Amino acid sequence: MEKTATTKIPIFLAVIFTFVGLLLFAVFILLAGVGSEGREDRFEEQRAKERLAIHDELLEADLKMLGTVGWVNEKQEIAHVPIDWGIERAMAELSKKPVTASDVAVPPPMPAQPPQAETPEAATDEGATSEDQPADEAEEADQAASGEAAGAQETSSSTTAGEASAATGTPAPEEAASE
Repeated sequence: MEKTATTKIPIFLAVIFTFVGLLLFAVFILLAGVGSEGREDRFEEQRAKERLAIHDELLEADLKMLGTVGWVNEKQEIAHVPIDWGIERAMAELSKKPVTASDVAVPPPMPAQPPQAETPEAATDEGATSEDQPADEAEEADQAASGEAAGAQETSSSTTAGEASAATGTPAPEEAASE
């Protein structure tokens, strides 16, 4: 059996060759990146100038069309007129149409919720609800509320019918009979 001779590269040479190779690769990448930056910026600037020139031409043509009379498509008889003329013509056509009710179905407004009367006990016991109160306290609250309602009826009966009609805007029964 023959032994083949292998040459061993010293480790320090392998490290140096690897380092030099990586350094060359990094320099190549940097040069490629730096060289393209300038070209890309100039290319984008040129494209931006072209786009602005096209935009200005279109804007000028649109403004000219808005203030003049001419054909958009003569075969189909589609013309363009100044905006003021178009508004006047549309107003003339709309004023000739009869005014009718809309076909759009509008739902009725939601009824307003009456404000909830606050009992004196509920005002002092702010966080408590009727479920939190024992049964006899709930009964006392109901009696107090009915007592307030009776007191309110007594004060309202002491006002005259004329005062009530003035406050509500509805005619009093005596006034309605005389009319």
